[in-house]
Amino acid sequence: MKRLPAIIVTLLVCAATASAQLPRSSAAGREGGRTTLDEMVQSERRFAARALVVGWKQAFLEYFADDAVGFDGDQAAPAKDLFRKLPDPPKDRRLIWEPRYGDIALSGDLGYLTGPVRRIVPGQNNGQPFHSIYASVWKRQADGSFKVVMDMGVPTPGPVMFAEGFTAAREHLRSVSRPEYQVELRRSALRQFRLNIRSGEHELKARLGMLLAGRESELMTFGNTTSGASDDLKRASELAIEMVSSMGFSSEFGLLSLQGVPEGLIGPHIQERALGEARALLERAQAECRAVLERHRDVVEALTAALLKDETVSGALLREWLPPAEVAEIGHGRHLKAATSTRDAPAHAAEPGHGEVV
Repeated sequence: MKRLPAIIVTLLVCAATASAQLPRSSAAGREGGRTTLDEMVQSERRFAARALVVGWKQAFLEYFADDAVGFDGDQAAPAKDLFRKLPDPPKDRRLIWEPRYGDIALSGDLGYLTGPVRRIVPGQNNGQPFHSIYASVWKRQADGSFKVVMDMGVPTPGPVMFAEGFTAAREHLRSVSRPEYQVELRRSALRQFRLNIRSGEHELKARLGMLLAGRESELMTFGNTTSGASDDLKRASELAIEMVSSMGFSSEFGLLSLQGVPEGLIGPHIQERALGEARALLERAQAECRAVLERHRDVVEALTAALLKDETVSGALLREWLPPAEVAEIGHGRHLKAATSTRDAPAHAAEPGHGEVV
């Protein structure tokens, strides 16, 4: 992402500011018995909760400072001006985030927060959320409140792993070597692995379907297939075998990766079972692919005519032919949709710093 270096620089600067002051105190400045870091985190949580009530656009206008910086392409601009130019988001579109990591200067007036983001768009991505990670810089205002002065985000292929709850950067730096932290880190990694397995299986099966789609379209349209499908079949077979033998998607072998088994222990019966499972995966993917193509037979025929005429067809034309929900269904819409990344461009613009705008 274009602004990933900006996120890294921002976090390093803020972390250095806080860490440089650690010898003076182990806590941020205190007001009324509450640390200012806690106060800033609570402001972010109220901000996120407000977005679910009034929509992200109104919440961003309320929680951004008047002098907050946003990004319009590669140019910095007043964030609120960018937000006001955007259309109001649909009421059923939700942006959900929470602060998981950050810190604040000892002065208690400038800090940063980061955490995972989920963007939920009904009818897209098979009902699954789009994921990203955000980073925001908060500054205390003249009235004593905290407001966002800079914000950015990067879309991610899956949920971003953080420790449970909120972790202050300074405390994290002190505790990383403690045994209990290492245990929690392993638990979080295991939870993340399980999440990735669930979402990854759906992605991989969709990829199998896409690799078989050309051959199935030929069979539907012409009643036979050509040698042009041979490379797709080879890639689909390799993927299915990889899923069964080394990626944990086998009902026969469970989490056992055959790549970790000595060759002498893998006899013909093991190979036969692995190939049988891979073949079953391909056959299920073929059936699902055929069902989608049959459902859109008219589009397949129009696409065939367009290809015979021009040899290429743009994604824009496919989006016109297919209903939005189906565009999201086929390959999760990733190959057909045009997306601009955001809590990235303009920083909280379009669904600011918290994901992608479709």
